[in-house]
Amino acid sequence: MNTLLESGLLSERSCGANFAYLLNGDLRVQPTEYKVLQRCGQIPLLRCMAMRYNGRTELLYLSAGCRALSAMLPTMSASAFLIVVQELLDAVREVGNNGFLSRTHIDLSFQKIFVDPGTHKVFLSYLPLDRPLFEDAQSFTNCLRAELIDAILSFPASGSGLLDGLLRQLKEDALPLESIQTRTAHQTAVPLRTPSWNGMLRLVALDAPMALEIQVHRVPFTIGKNAGIVDAALTYNQAISRLHCRITKLNGRYQITDLGSVNGTFVNGGRLTPNLPYQIENGDTVLLANSSFRVSIG
Repeated sequence: MNTLLESGLLSERSCGANFAYLLNGDLRVQPTEYKVLQRCGQIPLLRCMAMRYNGRTELLYLSAGCRALSAMLPTMSASAFLIVVQELLDAVREVGNNGFLSRTHIDLSFQKIFVDPGTHKVFLSYLPLDRPLFEDAQSFTNCLRAELIDAILSFPASGSGLLDGLLRQLKEDALPLESIQTRTAHQTAVPLRTPSWNGMLRLVALDAPMALEIQVHRVPFTIGKNAGIVDAALTYNQAISRLHCRITKLNGRYQITDLGSVNGTFVNGGRLTPNLPYQIENGDTVLLANSSFRVSIG
């Protein structure tokens, strides 16, 4: 639910694997909240960039590598949904615990709640604007309860039994979200958190115009600037080729292959021969054209 979008104060623009909101009227970005988003660290929020687009302020959200919850629900199991709910409530709690942010600025539409398919980690869309999406914290809580209840009721009968306890708790208006989170943790029969990264490869940008981290949650994994044909789209750098490189794994070791890019792929300063895989290790520096990344594994 995005009341600012519905009222016409915002308009949405697709940006490949990412999305953007264009500010209309007299909406303004709140500097303090925006600064927190650039340094959110442990708070699971989508990275956000304030830019100019056709003379208007635009908020660009970097959602590449994740999937919208709305897109995952139709094929999601009840046990996986319990994990996602736990992660979602945990993310909401962390926003509430931050002294500079407010839950009333979180977009609760399932199209704007993003999930890492490999870890089930949830990332929220936070709008650092001078107007909230919800009138107060209670309105936010009521909306979140309603969204989750509707999602549970959409599950087929064969899988809904596992969610009966959560449904009862959500219908108890007097029960705080924090209590629901705790009880959900005890109900689920599967681990609520997969081990953090657990050997996953991450490419951490060193010189991007915003904080950026590519999470390689499956192999093969392709990187380039054309969002329609790659797993991670780097649209901010025109020097990167449409289909630039591919990450694979052989005998437990990660490899990177340049796919005939115009400006090359480099590892620790050495340019790779196109279409020949090269092993990469934790701490290596990878250069895609002129964009630098640090390899982080684990």
